[in-house]
Amino acid sequence: MNKETYAVDLSGLHAIYERNYACLIRLLPRMREDGYKRCFAFTAEQRIKTRLNFSIIENSPYTSYLLLKQDNLLVWLPSPELYIRCYHDAKLAEVVFAKNTRNFKGVYAYPNKAMHQPDEKKQLNQFVEEWLGRCLSSGYEVADTAIKI
Repeated sequence: MNKETYAVDLSGLHAIYERNYACLIRLLPRMREDGYKRCFAFTAEQRIKTRLNFSIIENSPYTSYLLLKQDNLLVWLPSPELYIRCYHDAKLAEVVFAKNTRNFKGVYAYPNKAMHQPDEKKQLNQFVEEWLGRCLSSGYEVADTAIKI
């Protein structure tokens, strides 16, 4: 059985980066301010079930770094922490590293020691795209980020 190898779809990945940037600009209008933070909550049954916390970590003339952290109701499930680089001149936003992984490769051999999927980079950026869309459609801003979920 000959398994097909994964090939990066550069135009598809670039389109995800563009959509993520467009969403981030809408969600974080003051993205270029150091220390700027926003928190969006999602409810079910009149209770907050999860929150997404956005924090601007670093700004330079053409780029911003932000941390996207998801707070979960399930304490046994580790919360995703994704670091996103926004390129303001190109209007792109890409996940550059996660909690324990830096500089994702475009393609991974599978299986591998870290258990990355062959298209790990694409999956992480799609994950961010889905969360950003959810923030725009049904999330609401929480002023006090200390609210318990």
